[in-house]
Amino acid sequence: MGEQHHAVAPRAATRPAPGPPRAPGERPEGAASRPQLVIGLAVVTVLVLGFLAFRSSFASDEPARLDEADAYLAAWGEGDFATMAAGVAQPPPEFTALHQQMLASLQVREAAYEAGEAEVDGDRATVPFTAELTLGGLGVWRYESALNLVRGDDGWKVDWTPATLHPDLQQGERFARTRTAPSRAAIVDRNGLPLADGTAPLIVGTTGPATPEQAAALGPLVEAGDTVGTQGLQARYNDVLSGEPSGQVQIIGASGVPEVVHVFPGADGEPLTTTIDPVVQAAAENAIAVASGPAAFVAIESDTGEVLAVGNSPSDGLNRPISGAYPPGSTFKVVTSNALLGVGVDPDVNVTCPATANGFGNYAGESFGTIPFREAFYRSCNTSFIIQTGLLPEGALEASAEQFGFNTPYDIGIDSVGGSFPSPESQAELLAASIGQGKVTASPLHMASVAAAIDDGHWRAPTLIHGDQAPERPAPVDLDPDVVADIDTMMHEVVTEGTGYNAEVAGRDVAGKTGTAEFGAEDPPETHAWFIGFSDGIAFACLVEGGGSGGSVAAPVAGRFVAALPAPPPPTTTTTGGDDG
Repeated sequence: MGEQHHAVAPRAATRPAPGPPRAPGERPEGAASRPQLVIGLAVVTVLVLGFLAFRSSFASDEPARLDEADAYLAAWGEGDFATMAAGVAQPPPEFTALHQQMLASLQVREAAYEAGEAEVDGDRATVPFTAELTLGGLGVWRYESALNLVRGDDGWKVDWTPATLHPDLQQGERFARTRTAPSRAAIVDRNGLPLADGTAPLIVGTTGPATPEQAAALGPLVEAGDTVGTQGLQARYNDVLSGEPSGQVQIIGASGVPEVVHVFPGADGEPLTTTIDPVVQAAAENAIAVASGPAAFVAIESDTGEVLAVGNSPSDGLNRPISGAYPPGSTFKVVTSNALLGVGVDPDVNVTCPATANGFGNYAGESFGTIPFREAFYRSCNTSFIIQTGLLPEGALEASAEQFGFNTPYDIGIDSVGGSFPSPESQAELLAASIGQGKVTASPLHMASVAAAIDDGHWRAPTLIHGDQAPERPAPVDLDPDVVADIDTMMHEVVTEGTGYNAEVAGRDVAGKTGTAEFGAEDPPETHAWFIGFSDGIAFACLVEGGGSGGSVAAPVAGRFVAALPAPPPPTTTTTGGDDG
């Protein structure tokens, strides 16, 4: 608005009224005080100017904010185009359409704008801002731009041009984007080779095209139609396997030649390295192929806890090996023996094995009279363990269970079940727990870790993922080496002299423990068949659901597994030559 000038009429000249006559040399009244008044005004002026300068200097240290700019950017982030247009000095007819074209063409899922410090020059101001746009299927794009504002009679308004959307955008131009999906990586075995089709399908999992809902849930790098993991390791490690898409943000003008204003470099997916050994996996699958019922098999490297094989038959949606929670039956006697030997019970001490004790009985009503404790172990005499457990100090059995990882949460890289040992609330619960019944449950995965602990002398939480991609595991638990040595010997005797003789393999070193675990409400109850053991550094657990006797049903499966494993190399020996004479 231009300045208006108005003519001013000249004032009539006036004179002061004449005063009384003065004597010669006499000053007019009040003349002596005028210099003091001038000095006083000068001082006041200096003080006022100094205060204003001080206040201006102080205020300049504070960020200059324009509420109108903040309100405009907030409305932009919410897509409130009506409020935005009301804050523009002269919004063009295509104002809303240009914003909508940007959102649609770039597939903006979220937008946020943060104002910087305003620079004010009279009736004009510039407010820099940072834009952060989440583009569906590409990720986050950040760029710097600025709002230009002008002050009029109704306050500050945005002086809008297409460059307000992006500094490089000019009249008549539009936004576009490109996107290239990355190559999905493979899930590989411990040797770096892709797992064969059909290997542990409930563990490896499945993939499929992402629905719009899945794409939204999986984050900004995924768009509908992308191949994503839907179950198992494929789902858990989808981000690793999927990689990052590549693409561009472009501005297209009348020539049709795109100007690239941002590049998403992208990256192919990274292979997920599992601990699966294809040879051991084949042996496990071969073993349970002859099981008399639904079966699970898990093999673990004893000195690392790495899962070498997971077998499940049939693959009917039930992940028995790692997600099944079963009473472990007499395989739990490894844990109970650790408690008993730990308080001083000698493997050779005589114990009684009656047909019944404290309401518990032996399988098929067996009774062996007075026998060494080691024989009670390899014959799997329930009543001997019931009687001996009654002599344990309070809490000793629970402490032993926790040495073998019961009640310890761990993450193998996929949802799994460990071992559960609830604190016994009665003597009957304690005695039932000592033979792996009552409220005690475990997965085949966990019972394989129990066998591995005896083979190695340390309990280790199992893992299915190798290297840096593996979830953090709890620290290994050291077991008493003398107790471990005794249980190791007794587990060998189970195979050579006891209930596990069907697991014996000529020329191979096999140790184990059978289990016949009651479940259900039938009378007599049904039983799961168990066998846990180790051979040449590989620990394993076999379960046949409702199979009956562990010795007659699960032990042969374990023997079949060991027989299919490559024979270990012969030990290296060193000889020292003697005198020729």
